[in-house]
Amino acid sequence: GEPILAAIVHDGQTILFGGPTALFKIVGNPNSSGLQRVAGPGPLMHNAWCRADDGATYMVTPRGLYRIPPGVGIPQPVSKNIPDEMIGLNPYIGDRATVAYDGRWNMLTIIIYHHSAGLSYFCYKLPEPEQGYPGGFFPMDFSEDIESAVYFPEVQTADASSVVLASGSGTAYQYDRTD
Repeated sequence: GEPILAAIVHDGQTILFGGPTALFKIVGNPNSSGLQRVAGPGPLMHNAWCRADDGATYMVTPRGLYRIPPGVGIPQPVSKNIPDEMIGLNPYIGDRATVAYDGRWNMLTIIIYHHSAGLSYFCYKLPEPEQGYPGGFFPMDFSEDIESAVYFPEVQTADASSVVLASGSGTAYQYDRTD
């Protein structure tokens, strides 16, 4: 069997469970629906997925970044142009990933720790079809090692993001118009 490393509420009726190679769901009452397998990869680890305002769940998998549409469709890769640092991650040898949705700038903050390459940071700007923007990855750099990114919608303003970043030293950061 596949170990379950993570769980997330996908929508009002569905809870997703998974590990790096498998994804499962429970819809409605667990006593009547049971655990069902969903085609596609699962999340790398417990903090390697998040929900966006459009109701989709995004997750870092060993195959890259995937999107699960609202209503629990089949996970789909978000892009064919996945950064090399996001391919072939393996939590069983120390690789880690964190992803957090930012409602202010409609993007994902992605932190990757590869056991042999160290920390890498990416922004994935979500697609905006109404404006003709297909979405894309952008590398990021920080003055110190950022180890965590957390979604806090309560701190979002017109000028500041809903993501709080934390360094290994305990310093917290928040994106704003000056960063």
